[in-house]
Amino acid sequence: GGPVMSGNEARGLMFGLHRQNFVQKKTIKMLVGIEVKLAEGFPLVQKITGVNNAFFVHIMKHCPGTLLTLHGRGSVNGGEGALHIRIFGKVDQNLDKAKKMTDDLLVSVRQQFKAWKYTKQSILAQQANKINAAAAAAPWQAIGGGNNANNPPNLAAPQGGGTPG
Repeated sequence: GGPVMSGNEARGLMFGLHRQNFVQKKTIKMLVGIEVKLAEGFPLVQKITGVNNAFFVHIMKHCPGTLLTLHGRGSVNGGEGALHIRIFGKVDQNLDKAKKMTDDLLVSVRQQFKAWKYTKQSILAQQANKINAAAAAAPWQAIGGGNNANNPPNLAAPQGGGTPG
């Protein structure tokens, strides 16, 4: 009884070569597109992976047989290259679906980063404008000199000059 194996299949089983090991697998590398050093103050890795890797887990649950990992500068896995996500899995519709979901995630992260960067630049510009306006109105206030615009600091030479005696 049972299925009949060819001689090659039997020899393959002795060496641990099973049919499922011959399923074509693939690794897809997707660049994040944001330099970690330019994102100081922005929680880049958390925005990509989610809290406790929730975003990666979500994608892997919806795409059985896939594995997502983060690599490159700034990742837990480290590395010297640019920050990127690797998607590993069998070549099938789940791998394509994982790639699409990961691409959607990265588009969202890039949009959040762009909005954060714009807001940060706007705040810095507002602060610079306030400092410049204060310096134009009362230069001593901008450097922390006088008490108010009507009371400039006393910049005259000390009174009662002469040599100490």
